[in-house]
Amino acid sequence: LDQVPQNDKVDTGDLISTSGLGGEFPKGLLMGKVEGIQRISGSIFQAIGVHPMIDLNRLERVMIIKG
Repeated sequence: LDQVPQNDKVDTGDLISTSGLGGEFPKGLLMGKVEGIQRISGSIFQAIGVHPMIDLNRLERVMIIKG
């Protein structure tokens, strides 16, 4: 996860979900859990490592239902 401002508070173990902004994905879909945080000196952003909630290697099909 990139382009997270340095002043945004993020902790290891936090859950990451979709925001719904942009209209591509609905709000609240659980995506993963924060596993690492790298604060880069001189950068306005921090880099966040996210462990997916599903095993992406086993994913064969995705069905999105819009209501």
